[in-house]
Amino acid sequence: MRYRWFVWLSVASMLIGGIVYLTALKTAASNVRPPVQTTHQNLKVKPASRSVAPPDLRIAPELLSDTVRHVCGLVPESAERYELRNDALRSIARLRDLPEADVLALMGYVAATNGSLRVEREAALKNDVLNLLVDQNPVPDGLADLLIGMVASGNHPPVILDYCIQNLGALYGDGKDAAMLGRIRAALVAAAHDVCTPCAGTALYALSARRGQSPFERDELRRLTVAALDPKADSLVRISALQLAGEKGWREALPVVRGILAADRRDAVTDTVAVGTLGLLGDEADLPLLDSISVRGGQRLKTPVESARKRIMERSSK
Repeated sequence: MRYRWFVWLSVASMLIGGIVYLTALKTAASNVRPPVQTTHQNLKVKPASRSVAPPDLRIAPELLSDTVRHVCGLVPESAERYELRNDALRSIARLRDLPEADVLALMGYVAATNGSLRVEREAALKNDVLNLLVDQNPVPDGLADLLIGMVASGNHPPVILDYCIQNLGALYGDGKDAAMLGRIRAALVAAAHDVCTPCAGTALYALSARRGQSPFERDELRRLTVAALDPKADSLVRISALQLAGEKGWREALPVVRGILAADRRDAVTDTVAVGTLGLLGDEADLPLLDSISVRGGQRLKTPVESARKRIMERSSK
């Protein structure tokens, strides 16, 4: 799923390197190209049920479309070529009624802990596969429980676990089965409690995705967000919590925001988000602090500070 940009600052350098590498790979790749899927069996996926039993993901390769065999790395000629497997995936990316065998094979690929690609490329491919699975109509039976199990196991790289949480957020935001929603929420709350891992920030936003939450659910999200502002929390988690608190108008975050901006130590991303949050939550008493951080933060904070000042002044004038 597609969450806030700052969650991925820690992997941005790897992704940029991957893009450069893949550009060179495209030139040097052989002429082997996976076929494009054009027809389907009339085999549909069951709607999500209340059962928590995982589906049987052991699918005989001969039951799969050639396209999905390429995506899952089952074809030797393309197994180690991200570009070819991604081309295959893109050819079916808009389909919403994949055959059941293909769906189960894709779920099995996502859950596998081994892979023939570099971690960042495997993660990118799995994220796109998850997007495709979440967009199926109906949502595949057992997909939510599969992702919950992956997050609970901790047997996958953090970036893949983060993608799992993002997609659980999508299922949580759109889901209607009460039992499934309860299991998803429990998994997201557990992830949000672990503020020392970057996934906690993603879990906070995933929990905020569902509309019409009960007062208890809203209060729980509020408590989790404030707890994630702890200085001992992972820096990306704090950034997520700062931004979410600002968006929700939770003024309990103000002492932390002021403390960050008053401190001598500077961090470009944290400062930018903290200034934005101060603009959303602060009052006229915070204007001197904004002036100070504008001087100490230099040119990079000029625009965020001006925007925050404008927000505060607009509220004060009402």
